[in-house]
Amino acid sequence: MKTVFKDSIDTEKQLADKFAAFFRNKVETLKKPSNAAEIFDKLSNLIGNVPQWDLVPCSKEDVLKAIDDLKPSLSSGPDLIPNRLIKSLKFEALEELTSVFNKCIMEGVFPDIWKSGKIFPTFKKGSKNKIENYRPVCLFSNLGKLFEAVIGKQLTSHLEKFLPYNMYGFRPGRSTQDAVSHALDKIHRYRAQGKKVAIISMDASSAFDLLEHEIILRSLEVIGAGPLVIKWAKSYLKGCTNFVQIGDCISDVWQVLYGSGQGRRLSPNFFNLASISQALLCLISEFVGYADDGMDIVFGSTEAECDSKLRTVATERLTCIRKLVYL
Repeated sequence: MKTVFKDSIDTEKQLADKFAAFFRNKVETLKKPSNAAEIFDKLSNLIGNVPQWDLVPCSKEDVLKAIDDLKPSLSSGPDLIPNRLIKSLKFEALEELTSVFNKCIMEGVFPDIWKSGKIFPTFKKGSKNKIENYRPVCLFSNLGKLFEAVIGKQLTSHLEKFLPYNMYGFRPGRSTQDAVSHALDKIHRYRAQGKKVAIISMDASSAFDLLEHEIILRSLEVIGAGPLVIKWAKSYLKGCTNFVQIGDCISDVWQVLYGSGQGRRLSPNFFNLASISQALLCLISEFVGYADDGMDIVFGSTEAECDSKLRTVATERLTCIRKLVYL
């Protein structure tokens, strides 16, 4: 078992480096090369030809709405700018922020200064001396996340046209309660028909951190994203870095080469986008998904029939996940 403290004289810098190595190595250990060509061929055939769409300039009203939606917190990323400051200066900064955002949109870039993540190890449960009992909470620039919110408004309006009804995570007007109700309705319906019902549930470990960038970009193409969206998304995903902060000390910085982004506003959108195939391509089960948690419901006349279906679904799910992420 790994422990946080080698001895009683660990400095904050040493602790920061230990946490950084643990968080980084966890992802490195899990990742494996992906190969999603077959999945995208099937997905493209299923969705068919779609009209192309692209990013458009934002208005002052778009930026103002995004600012008003911010929580008035004092937490901040590496630039030390909290949401409360942004909200208090929204009218003074509105024109300049809109101008900067629109320049970034039209050039298809996400500024490098907003790609640095500050990680605080947060205790979960168990012994506080064991490093595996901590999870990373990552804070990016609040100005960068404000820009993400503006982009997210445009992305969500198009993404909602393609996300299937049985995906519930991080979607407007949907909740975990809706997902549970959907699953229970399916189960009760089959039971009322006198069928045997079985369920298989899967949770992909560190799925958000292992998602391949190329999968996100190819998924955007499938739903008709234009060249400006693709260029902006490439810029957004490329060149990100993280560091761990303990007290006033920070760890060595490392590059983040894959994943949809811990602590970033668009991470849930990109994860939903890249996992559409999970909800569409398995034909012998009723799938209910919430982010990286998925449940497949099968039914049959006998327990043996249900067992056979469960084995088939499990094989299909594992194959699909391994092709989509570094897992």
